[in-house]
Amino acid sequence: MGTVVGKQMSRANSRRTAILACVAFACVACLHTQPDPEHPPLDENTASNPPPSVTPDIDEALQTTGTANHADSRPEVTTPSPTARQVAPVEVALPADWSSTPRDAFAADLQRWLPIDGRIRLDAASIATLSRALRPSDENSVRAAVILGRTQDPRAGDVLLARLEARVPERPGMLFAGDVVAAAAFSSGASAPDAGARLEALSRGSGAHPVLDVRVECAAASLLLGRDGAIPFLLAFLREGTSAQDPRPDWTRLDFDDERLLRLQDRAARALSAHLGIACAFRAHASVAVRESEIARLSNLIANRGRASSR
Repeated sequence: MGTVVGKQMSRANSRRTAILACVAFACVACLHTQPDPEHPPLDENTASNPPPSVTPDIDEALQTTGTANHADSRPEVTTPSPTARQVAPVEVALPADWSSTPRDAFAADLQRWLPIDGRIRLDAASIATLSRALRPSDENSVRAAVILGRTQDPRAGDVLLARLEARVPERPGMLFAGDVVAAAAFSSGASAPDAGARLEALSRGSGAHPVLDVRVECAAASLLLGRDGAIPFLLAFLREGTSAQDPRPDWTRLDFDDERLLRLQDRAARALSAHLGIACAFRAHASVAVRESEIARLSNLIANRGRASSR
């Protein structure tokens, strides 16, 4: 009886964790800097590494949990003109109701007082307030991460990276969505000193972030910022549940049918595909044979790129 109850509790916790993680990825919608996340204008740093798009299933997760606005009410973000980018940003204070405004109004309010066009940034006192708000790993920490990520101010980015570098482990009742959003911000325009190298360090080896969802997002962001040290981890993670899986991975292994694992594998595959500049064909729900074939294709493309760059 105890074993059965234990398994039921484990499944319940797994479902809850998956929902919370989906909420984190949903909040990334508030970070995007372009009107069309699937076809953003590219500069020389991102031409071969377009940021990941927010998928429809994430909006569904938001509606289920009630933690953000519906897709049809998401504010439209416009691309700033070159002239607007040259204007010195105006500092504003954090609204008094930033942590209490209704969830369905949060994103719309952000667009009103903190547009992503380089015209406005937070003052130092507000950044300090949001830095403190990141610590409890609760709903306010998610809001704080979204706000800091939207500013694209290196001061705010440094606060997000410092939070990630604290490597806060997962624990019962913890809402780690804020840390996922913090990492994802660097795939959407956030900046900080040595961000690429620091995110790479959070994705591999003994210094990897202890929360798998955060680790995968750090790895994805580091690729986008031109670092490739996370590639071995991402490929090894894709091999979970196949005949080539690592017998002793350096992360806590999830059940192979766990939706959390499958979602994160899809995220890892999108990051690798974007790094290569190709459409993502990997699907975590596909058969083992199909997945192994696509992993082999990705591995070969990465190896060929490495050989070509060394010539």
